[in-house]
Amino acid sequence: LGRVPTSLTDPLAVAGASRLWILIHARLSWAHTHLFSGIRIAATYAFASAATAEFMGAKRGLGVFLLSAQSSFRTDLVFAGAGVLVLMTLLLYGLVAAAEAVTSRRSLPSPWRRMKGSRSVVPGRIDIADVSKTYRSSRGNVRALERASLAVAEGKIAAVVGPSGCGKSTLIRITAGLEQADHALDHAQMNSSMSCALMPQSDSLVPWLSVRDNVALPLVLAGGLKRDARAQAQEALEGLALGSFSSHRPDELSGGMRARVAFARTMLTPASAILLDEPFGALDALTRADVCDWLAGILDEESRTTIIVTHDIREAVQLADTVHVMSARPGHITDIIPIDLPHPRGRGTRRLERFHALCARVEDALTNTHARTEHEGIPCQSHE
Repeated sequence: LGRVPTSLTDPLAVAGASRLWILIHARLSWAHTHLFSGIRIAATYAFASAATAEFMGAKRGLGVFLLSAQSSFRTDLVFAGAGVLVLMTLLLYGLVAAAEAVTSRRSLPSPWRRMKGSRSVVPGRIDIADVSKTYRSSRGNVRALERASLAVAEGKIAAVVGPSGCGKSTLIRITAGLEQADHALDHAQMNSSMSCALMPQSDSLVPWLSVRDNVALPLVLAGGLKRDARAQAQEALEGLALGSFSSHRPDELSGGMRARVAFARTMLTPASAILLDEPFGALDALTRADVCDWLAGILDEESRTTIIVTHDIREAVQLADTVHVMSARPGHITDIIPIDLPHPRGRGTRRLERFHALCARVEDALTNTHARTEHEGIPCQSHE
C-alpha cells in the first residue's frame, strides 16, 4: 500500500477525496494485483507444504498417508495420493483466480460522502509569498525553496521554468495544499474558498477504470451523480475526438491520447485554478509539440487561473501570459517575463520572430547572463 505512486493519489486528494476514500478506492485497488500475485504463489505450494509438514509427526493426514504408502512400497497409493494433492492444488488455485477476476471488475466508485457545498469555478488569484521549504532526513537537510514568491492574476496563465531540482514541483505541491511550507507570509496561502485541479508529471490515470470513468472521477468526487458525470465525461471526450475510446483502458491508448485524457479529467474538475506539473514530460518531441498546440487552444477557451511547470522554454513561451524563472536550489523566482504574443497560439506561433526573441530572453534568464540589451523591447521584472 505504501508503494502506490503519488501521481495516482495526489490528484484525488487535491480534488477533495478523503484519506479513507483514497485508501479504499485507490490504494487497495492499486495493490489488488500485487496482493493476488502473492496469494496465487502461496496457493501453488499450500497443500504440498502442508503434506510435508505432516511428515514431521502428525498421526493422520495426506502427508502421513503418502509416507505410509511409500514405506510399504505401495506405488499405486503413492500416485493416488499425489493425484489428490495436485487436484486440491488446482482447485485452490482456481478459486483464487476466480476471486481475483470477480474483484477486478471495478467501475466508477461512489464518493465516500457528498462534498459540503459546491466547489467554486470562478477564477481566483494565486498569491504565494516568501515561501521556504526544507526537506529533512537522516542523510541531511535539503533546502528546496528560499523565500519564493509567485503571484498569478485571475484567469491568467503563468509558466514556471528552472533547472532540475530547483523546487518547481515543491512550489506546485505547496500551492495545491499537498505540502506545508516551513515559512510563508500570512497571505502566502490561497483563499480557502479556492479549489485546485492537479495534473502531475507522472501518469495520473487510474489504470483499472475506463477512459470515460477516469474523466468523470472528479465530478463524482465533488458529489455528482455517476450518470451525469459520465455524460459530461463523454461529451468532453467527443470534443477531443476520443469518444470512440471511452470504454478503453488507459494502457490501450498512445502517450498523446493518455495526456489528452488526463488533461480532460483535470479540466472537468470543478476548480478555480489548474496546476500542471510537467504534464507532457514523458512524450516524444513530435507528440509533445502537437499536444502543446492542442493545449494552447484549450487554454484560450478557458478562463481559469493556471500554473504550468515545464523544462521546455518554447512550451512555456507558447502557453503562458508570464514566464517565471527560478534559480537553482534553493529555488526562488529571479525573473518574470511578460509574454505578449498574439492569440490564438498554435503551430504558427513558433515561427514568429517575436517568439524566438522571447525564448532567447528566457534562456538568458535561466543561464544568468541577463543580456537584455540583445533583445530590446522585451520587458523583464528582476527579483534579484
